Amino acid sequence: MEMNSESSKPTPHETIWFEDGSIVLQTDAHLYRVHKSMLAKYSSVFKDMFEIPIGRGGNGGSRGGVDEDKYDGLPLVKMAGDSDENVYHLLMTLYDREYVTMLSTLCFPLTLIFKLLRRAQADDAPNHRVVASDVHEVRHSLN
Repeated sequence: MEMNSESSKPTPHETIWFEDGSIVLQTDAHLYRVHKSMLAKYSSVFKDMFEIPIGRGGNGGSRGGVDEDKYDGLPLVKMAGDSDENVYHLLMTLYDREYVTMLSTLCFPLTLIFKLLRRAQADDAPNHRVVASDVHEVRHSLN
């Protein structure tokens, strides 16, 4: 995960960019083309966000919704306040079931795992609860 050094404009991520994706998430460094259905299935925060009506102009237009940003004709969600690293790890846990196992096998820094856990709790993402048992195992193996 490296920042585009040529400019400060986010670029499509080389791994988490699905041609059949239905939404683009933007961080300060990357664009992630993913699937609304996956995000909504595992995160009540995304699910609730997707249920907000989309308006036209004036932050809601006449229908009371919110304006929709686009990237390549797809809805664009700017992940303000979320680091590129955290968004990457969150998406990898959703899209790559072996990723969590790899994290614990490599004994990633516990601070990173705890950040991921906090994010999962904030997003209410049940798939991430698997990480909690891995953190427990990693923590005990380090003692």
